[in-house]
Amino acid sequence: MTASQSPSRLPDRALSEFEKIAHSDYDWESGLPLTELLERINRVAEHLAPEDGRNFRVKRKFSARSFRHYATLGCIDPPEKEGRNSFYRFRHFVQALLVRKLLWQRVPSEQIASTMSGRGTDEVKRMFLGGIEVVV
Repeated sequence: MTASQSPSRLPDRALSEFEKIAHSDYDWESGLPLTELLERINRVAEHLAPEDGRNFRVKRKFSARSFRHYATLGCIDPPEKEGRNSFYRFRHFVQALLVRKLLWQRVPSEQIASTMSGRGTDEVKRMFLGGIEVVV
């Protein structure tokens, strides 16, 4: 399977919300707890959902359970640990948004996991912002 860039763009509202969160005062370097990360993911993801109501199997928001499910499948990196605490960074934010976008495009989670494998944060961000076409 390969992934290639496609000309599809994010909706303007999703892009605006993404830019606000990505370049704001959030401390990505020290990491965020899962609840805060999910809040930020869902603020962008609500503007990504297909407006025509397609694909009701994919919920509009990530829950902690669904986020962990996609991490277990290899679609999202595991958190960084410090003692018993888990922290998430910008990479997790972008990975989760790309997962959400691909799920709405009906890409199977196995393909999403293989698409994410070995890709750096900048590449995942470009795939999310510029669009991605998954070719089997």
